[in-house]
Amino acid sequence: MTQKGTKINIKERAAYVEQLQFSKDELRRILHELQNDTIISLTPALKQQTASTADTLSASFLTIACFGHFSAGKSTLLNRIIGSDILPSHPVPTSANLVHLQYNKEPLYHYRDTETGKWKEIPQEEALDSWFLSDHVVELSIQSPSVELPEHVKIIDTPGIDSTDPQHRRKAVSSFTEADIVCCVTDYQHVESAGNEELLQEINELGVSPALIVNQVDKHEEQEQSFDTFHRHIMDSWNRRGLFVSGTYYISALFPDVSPKGWEALRRLFHLDQEQAGHVRSRHAALQIYRIMEEAVRCQKAQETRNQNNNRLKQSVNEIDRLIEELDNQLQNLPFWAEQFEFQVVKMVDHLFENAKITPYHTRNAAKDYLASLREASIWRKWLQPKHVHREAAETKQRLLDSLRENVQSYIDIPLQQEMRRTMQYYHLFGQEHKRTLFSLYWEPDETLITEARLNGSRHGVNYNAVFCRSLAEQIRKHYKALLREWMPEWKQMLGRIQNQEIERLQQERSLWWEVREERVRIDERISRLDERIAYYAKRLNESAVLLEASRFDTAEDETGRPLSQVYEPASIDIGALYPPVPERTGFSYRQSNIISAQIAEQAVSLVQKIPQMEQRMRSLQKKAERLRGKNCRVSLFGSFSAGKSTLVNAILGEPVLRVSASPTTACVQRIQYPDEQHPHRSVELVYKSASGITGDMNDILGKAGRELQTFEEWPDQKEDMRNTQLTPDEENGKEKKDETEDTFTVLDLLQPDEIDLLDTYHETASMSNNRMGQLVTTNEETYRDMCEQEKELLLIDSVTIYYDCDFTRAGCVLTDTPGIGSVYRRHSQTAFRELKEANALIYVTYYNHAFSKADQEFLKQIGRTKDYFSYDKMFFLVNASDLASSVKELQQVLDYVSNQLERSGINSPRVSPVSARKAGKGERYASGLSYFLDTFHAFLDLNLQETLQQELLGEIESAIRALGNHQVFLQQKEEEKKNEKAEVKKKVADFQTRMQQYDVSVDRKEVEQELDELMFYVKQRVFYRYFDEYKELLNAGRFQKEYFQTQLHRYVNELITLLFHLFAEEVRATMIRMEYFLRRKWESLQEYASRVFPEELGGAFVEKETKQRIPEVTVYSSLPAAMKDLSFIKKYRSYREFFTQGEYKQLKDELEQVLRPHGDAYLKKYQEELKKQYADWMTTEWNDALKWYERTAADLYESFYEEQDAKNQKRLETAIEGLRELL
Repeated sequence: MTQKGTKINIKERAAYVEQLQFSKDELRRILHELQNDTIISLTPALKQQTASTADTLSASFLTIACFGHFSAGKSTLLNRIIGSDILPSHPVPTSANLVHLQYNKEPLYHYRDTETGKWKEIPQEEALDSWFLSDHVVELSIQSPSVELPEHVKIIDTPGIDSTDPQHRRKAVSSFTEADIVCCVTDYQHVESAGNEELLQEINELGVSPALIVNQVDKHEEQEQSFDTFHRHIMDSWNRRGLFVSGTYYISALFPDVSPKGWEALRRLFHLDQEQAGHVRSRHAALQIYRIMEEAVRCQKAQETRNQNNNRLKQSVNEIDRLIEELDNQLQNLPFWAEQFEFQVVKMVDHLFENAKITPYHTRNAAKDYLASLREASIWRKWLQPKHVHREAAETKQRLLDSLRENVQSYIDIPLQQEMRRTMQYYHLFGQEHKRTLFSLYWEPDETLITEARLNGSRHGVNYNAVFCRSLAEQIRKHYKALLREWMPEWKQMLGRIQNQEIERLQQERSLWWEVREERVRIDERISRLDERIAYYAKRLNESAVLLEASRFDTAEDETGRPLSQVYEPASIDIGALYPPVPERTGFSYRQSNIISAQIAEQAVSLVQKIPQMEQRMRSLQKKAERLRGKNCRVSLFGSFSAGKSTLVNAILGEPVLRVSASPTTACVQRIQYPDEQHPHRSVELVYKSASGITGDMNDILGKAGRELQTFEEWPDQKEDMRNTQLTPDEENGKEKKDETEDTFTVLDLLQPDEIDLLDTYHETASMSNNRMGQLVTTNEETYRDMCEQEKELLLIDSVTIYYDCDFTRAGCVLTDTPGIGSVYRRHSQTAFRELKEANALIYVTYYNHAFSKADQEFLKQIGRTKDYFSYDKMFFLVNASDLASSVKELQQVLDYVSNQLERSGINSPRVSPVSARKAGKGERYASGLSYFLDTFHAFLDLNLQETLQQELLGEIESAIRALGNHQVFLQQKEEEKKNEKAEVKKKVADFQTRMQQYDVSVDRKEVEQELDELMFYVKQRVFYRYFDEYKELLNAGRFQKEYFQTQLHRYVNELITLLFHLFAEEVRATMIRMEYFLRRKWESLQEYASRVFPEELGGAFVEKETKQRIPEVTVYSSLPAAMKDLSFIKKYRSYREFFTQGEYKQLKDELEQVLRPHGDAYLKKYQEELKKQYADWMTTEWNDALKWYERTAADLYESFYEEQDAKNQKRLETAIEGLRELL
């Protein structure tokens, strides 16, 4: 694909050549020399193009070729231009061959035969209609007095460019360079279709500026959209894509009177006089010469590098010099590795302890309590100490030890492990034996530490606590330095062994790069001579040209007489103007690209399936083809309620399919995908909630009251119990109430009236719908739309799949509209994280004049923490309702604000785009910015998904070629050489199998456990770091009403607890995403290790093993521990004034935190242990299976690689290599 910068140069050159007049004689001489010049003659395709250009230049007629998709009205248009109904016109395809139309006094009809390639005459008495679609015909030539064209003008009509028959497309494309004038014909409603864009792109890349003919403008409705706006969008669209045309003609072939001036301008284009036609042919020949010379340079450069079969030669001399200089620096530093390593480790540890908070405030308090207990114990003789004194001393010591252990793990162990891993990797200490030493860098504070830190004699000093804490930190530092001193000799010894290997490797690498440099210099010199030769021809070409005095051609004009190329300024804010140029497209949709890739994989399978050593590669390619054929692009939509997600989906689909007014209580997951054989267009699949799903939703509402249902049927009894359970405290010590009329509050008062009504509705609806629970029901769009108007019905629906045919789904995209962020239902959070992990692309929608809500911010923070764990950036952020902006400046300020907020959430360099779903829904797709966004989005699919899949496939094919090539070389050796190589490879296979047997899976498993421990530790730190902020926000004095203080306090405390465990659940889900990424990296590391030690002679046949099972997951619930449902200590806080003025506010904060921490620890530990076990079991199974599989594979490949080959098999080998190279 030509890069955008190159395309701009092509455009400028085409415009430049349009202003020139070239000497036909000089052009002939240049073409004659080029044909005999080695830069052209050695490339058959270029030699043929040069000869064809010379023939076109010498022709006595001007060739005008017309291209377009089926049903664009090409035939009707051309019949109108030539003044005769020669070409058949019909809504179904009528032209499968190239048709040459030319005036002649006598009718002459010829066809070129498919088999012989020779022109044959068609008898006059035969009807022409049957010849237009004949498979035996390549081209038709019709010369007739009925063709009302100048004698020197010939028209070529081509098959539809979007034909499903590749032969038709090849016939059309073959005429691109033969024509002096190229016309692209499209109908009014498909001007900006992907097919037209691809066609213009192909033509432009040949340096040709085509005339764009927009047919069927009689379909335009001025009341829906002004013609000026329509034209402006077309011009803007082409400009953004870097496409260019020589003129635009708006006409109606059926109703010429609709556009008389457009017809007149088009007619002049097809009726140029002899002089004008000669200038056009000369300019076309000049453009072709430029293009042929550029192609010659490209081919020669590619050939030079390809001949060497060395990817290193793709580097420039300067890049090679930098690499050699880097290798020299590494070689100079290698002898000092041991000293540098020790220095860096000591420096790193010192820095670590300088910044470590070993004795923060709460630890100093624990130390103070411990010392106080010692003072009290010292008053008593040991045998006279009361039990409570002894118990208190033991408890305070244990609390101090627990605090120190937590701090050491947080501020020493975890960062020390991270820094040591980085340092050891830099020095190539990343083998399994090196990793084992890291596992020993742990030390847990014990009672000995406290004993060593105590300074006898000053125990009762005033400042002794500070001295004691400093002593604790110093003792911990000593222990870690002792650990490092213990391991340093072994690390240095390991470094010594690696140093020798690394010196040898770097020297070999340097020698290899030096040889590459010398060859690169020779190649550059040859290419430089080639450039000089091309410059010689270019200079002659330029010198033969003179500037035309004035344009001899009329420009097409619209009905009002204004030039159609005029740029119109928008009357209001143009959202699309804020979009950058659209990246390059492949020209294929995601689905088309996958099908093409699958076809290539299948062709590769057919080439290697009968070659024994390719069995594993064949299976891998078969699996890839199967996956590609069934692969869709999963696009998930996120955002707060009322951000306009459903409106945006409707705009993308092209009509209102989704209900727009859904409320948080009725939201469900809605998927839109392309129809299939079982699900026709507009069919709908509904999945109803199970009984447990309905109960879960009800419990999410009940959580604010600290209650929980086992089944939804329990609600009436639970409701009655809550109504009868008071929140006011019981009387104490027999005291009477101060006021018999004092209001009392019940647990039911903790819920709002609308929440109680919703629970009643859930219970009532579910009780009458037992037969539908958990069922899958198929219906149609109309019925589903009626259901959306029934709130009760929607409460029962879990998910909806709508099968809908539109451009977006046809391209292979499955769109998932998720429930709003911040939904009351916990299952929606699980859905959001599942989509976050599994979707190929994520679109987050926010509203123009709404700041990010708290729910937005929480979800975005989790995205920020997981974003880097995906293989590519798949996030898009849309600011909906951007048409509300009063100016472009204001809109840009909002976009900058959103970007800033996203970066504060940890999402670096976010893609933020403006759209207006409302305007897009009214058909204003360009003014709304939606078309520009979709162009950008599809370009993203091209770059990140299609290209990745294609590169993986091509990599497999290249590996197959390498393996077959190695085998071919082996077969060509002498018998003695074969015998020696076979023995050597057998030894390597045995060595490889030994390595696989000796591979220590426990090291990888330990790394995974260590990674999980670190991540879960930070989860607890983050959530409790947030506790105080959330406490201040939820229990803010401004939220309370004095008369309802107790009820509100209970509700807000329940909200706080629910929020904290929701945060725990979100963090655990995010941790699972990080762990999956880590596990995938470990699996890749195992594959890389196996590939690295695999015998290189068999390396091309090496196939990476896939895991048998997916990485395990656990379902994360944010339900509260049973003990948290009884918070009776809150009942003592009765007075609004005392709570906020007498210190009770801080007292509750500390008391609640003390209660919450153990439950938070237990919650995390539960998932930590469960994940650790599942990951360990999965790894053990998959790793052991892979290691055994590689052992067998090596043995099988050896046997198949070195078995006797007869002549037939050797021929099959040659055919396979040749076929695979053609696929590349």
